Amino acid sequence: MIRRFLTSLAFKKAFTLIELLVTITIIMMLAGMLFPALSRAREEGRRTVCMSNVRQLIFAAVMYANNNDEYYPPLQQGGGFGPPEILWFGARQSDGTYKPEGSFLYPYLPNGEIRWCPSFKKHTSTGIYGNATGGYGYNDQYIGSSAFLDGNYTLVRPAKIGWIRKTDETIIFADCAYWDMVTEKIEEKYNLSAPCYEKYGGRYDANIHFRHNKKANIGFCDGHVESRFWDYPGNLAHGGDTSQYGLGFLSPVPVPNLTVPEDKRKLVNAYFDRD
Repeated sequence: MIRRFLTSLAFKKAFTLIELLVTITIIMMLAGMLFPALSRAREEGRRTVCMSNVRQLIFAAVMYANNNDEYYPPLQQGGGFGPPEILWFGARQSDGTYKPEGSFLYPYLPNGEIRWCPSFKKHTSTGIYGNATGGYGYNDQYIGSSAFLDGNYTLVRPAKIGWIRKTDETIIFADCAYWDMVTEKIEEKYNLSAPCYEKYGGRYDANIHFRHNKKANIGFCDGHVESRFWDYPGNLAHGGDTSQYGLGFLSPVPVPNLTVPEDKRKLVNAYFDRD
């Protein structure tokens, strides 16, 4: 009788241990499925904050234009072939860093600052512009300057609001970065370059940063912001795949590796072009 009781008790203990192991296994499996979903949800929250930041930049640029004969803020001013003295996001200091005070957008932003994209902090390594760009780039070829179109670099004339024919299709600000082959890191990039240089057809490296669950926040001249997947993965003009770092292109057609034929340039740059 006693032996039967002890055997039954041992069986119950063994069964309880098996139940515990099964429960732990189930919890681990559920956690394995839940954690990626939580991570994606957190990134969606950061993406929403970033969209608000981009929208603020667009409104600031429009307010600047309203006070400056409808000209958008210049991409940069001064500096010659050296570092620019004033950019859309900051003014160069004596120590080589950039501060928001004195920039073109400073008077039109809340507290005068560009809010940092919460998803970009983990990427940038050196903050070469003092982290003043917020992780965003400004359409340099068609909005912030005309120098790329006419080749006249002595007059960096921005576009007027009325020159943009399709404001709902023309990019003005976006999540932006570049791959630095020296530091081998993702770095800040203040100028958002179209896929090619329209005047000569030279290829730019991919610089739209698809950092939000493989999406990038793209701001358009009419004020709306979209989260977009890339049309084509990023690569360096002279070789190298940067899509692994989240860099890619927005273009209605494939982007050639080097020079873009003249009859294809406007199509390749369609999302950036004033027309």
